Amino acid sequence: MKRLRELRKEKKINQLKLAMDLNMTQASISKYEMGKREPSLEVLEKLSDYFGVSTDYLIGKSNIRKNIDLKSLNEDEINLILKYQKLTTKEKENVHNFIDFIVNNKNKNIDD
Repeated sequence: MKRLRELRKEKKINQLKLAMDLNMTQASISKYEMGKREPSLEVLEKLSDYFGVSTDYLIGKSNIRKNIDLKSLNEDEINLILKYQKLTTKEKENVHNFIDFIVNNKNKNIDD
């Protein structure tokens, strides 16, 4: 599980710290990272909760770190997603740039 090592490094913790936090052995963490052992479903859930990522992301099945609870989306958000899915790659890039622009400038324009 390559992503386990990446997530651990991002969090700036060593295998021993992770093992202690999850009441596991350092040897188990090492074996998971090297692909010598597969974690159980229970361990996968512990790891995904610990790092705040989906189990699919952790095992490399998805590049999306966190699953979105679709039930939490309102009608406007759902409509935006449906429209976004119809865009070309270039149009999606423009949307991302526009959103980044708005987010990065929203505090600058408070007095406007």
